[in-house]
Amino acid sequence: MADLVSITPPNTEPVSLDDMLQLLGYGPSAYMDPTTFAMMSGRLTPLITAARVACENEIRLAFNTQSWLLKLDGFPGYDGLYNRNDYPGIRLPKPPFQSIQSFQYVDTAGILQALVQDVTYGNSGLFYGYQLSLGSDSQPARLIPSFARPWPPSRLVPNNVLVQFTAGYGGTKTVSIAASATAITGATFLQTDIGRPLSIPGAGPAAATLMTSIAAVDGGGNATVANAAATSVTNASAYLGNPVPGPILMGIKFLTQFYYEQGASTDQDIPKVVRRLIGPYCNNVS
Repeated sequence: MADLVSITPPNTEPVSLDDMLQLLGYGPSAYMDPTTFAMMSGRLTPLITAARVACENEIRLAFNTQSWLLKLDGFPGYDGLYNRNDYPGIRLPKPPFQSIQSFQYVDTAGILQALVQDVTYGNSGLFYGYQLSLGSDSQPARLIPSFARPWPPSRLVPNNVLVQFTAGYGGTKTVSIAASATAITGATFLQTDIGRPLSIPGAGPAAATLMTSIAAVDGGGNATVANAAATSVTNASAYLGNPVPGPILMGIKFLTQFYYEQGASTDQDIPKVVRRLIGPYCNNVS
């Protein structure tokens, strides 16, 4: 039996309130009077979240960065096809996958143990560990036992295998950076963030957006970027990762509009136009 628990929801939505105000014909929020803006914000904000969740559930993906805990009642058993066609692996739902936060199991003595990733193709000397297959934007990542090793024995209790992971195309981080510098302050990064794109509003030439990537991350989670900033920024809302595909964004917008116009009383399913926009990105595995 498997259970999936949300640990950290996205800190921002891929579709903004301004996006929806303009789609609905109200114009940018900067031109609205405070009373009207407050009313529209109170009505649209939860609908944007509801539409995003509905689209994520429909195609079994995660859009903006979020953390989940997968709870299993045991490791996958030995598969008779293992030698030729498959591995007794654990598929992580909600692609695109970003990183493993923890991988634990309850051993036969009832003690919670951590599994370590083997990146040496079986040459690490670890008896128990796991290999990681990253998957893709629409295919789940897989956790596979180390080469020529089984999964470790575990105590037969509920939820004896626990995998906490981060998923999503990308998300926002509040960062600061000085002009001519590459060191970022104000946010913690992971080793798995190295190479991921990062856009920092206001840090580029003439206060444009600096388009760069994470070049290095030290043991304390401090990062440096590949390109130095041209302009100093403080507490800027940077975006780490790849953008959510345009058709998915349009699908969320159209579904938000549908909820806005139909109201909570509707029992209609997701409109076909939304399904056609988001369907090509569907995770058909798990």
